[in-house]
Amino acid sequence: MTASWSLNEIEALAKKAARGSGCSWGVAEDAGRAVRWLEARGLPGAEALVTLLRGSKPSETLAIGCAISDGVFDDTVSEFESLVSPVLLVPFIAWAAQRRGIGLEIQVNSAVIRVDANGGLLEGFDSIPDRGAIVIQSHNRQGNVVGPGHRAHIGCEAIVALEALAHNTYAPATAASREAGAGAGLTDND
Repeated sequence: MTASWSLNEIEALAKKAARGSGCSWGVAEDAGRAVRWLEARGLPGAEALVTLLRGSKPSETLAIGCAISDGVFDDTVSEFESLVSPVLLVPFIAWAAQRRGIGLEIQVNSAVIRVDANGGLLEGFDSIPDRGAIVIQSHNRQGNVVGPGHRAHIGCEAIVALEALAHNTYAPATAASREAGAGAGLTDND
């Protein structure tokens, strides 16, 4: 079963989930933006983030994504060993393509996703596996751009997993906080 979410809601939830899994606020913010970008284009950003955050090194893929969009890997070809949830790199590649004014593509095993020089996702992309060796390189192909949507349609399992991780950012209730007015107080008369 899937639920429809606004892009603002899913970005905020993804950011909290990334922070709740131990990512810094800056990386968590970038994770939220990346999930929003993917979901707006019909790609499984929320599911990919859940897979990544459940892994042993959750911030590795996101750190590489941040470095790509910051221009650290402006070489003609960049290669990375096997990473978890490589689809999360696509928004960072799009932002780098827009900044550099060139088309870029990411290849994971034999699957390819391309963005144009304006950072638009080109139609005809492959489904990216959950893990694989990655090559990022420039391309000069033309094509139709997938326009961003306004809602994200996400499986309930992914939402529950993100909410559980986001819960780690909440302060626990204490007697002192309840007495000071947090929550329903000492008597809940709703």
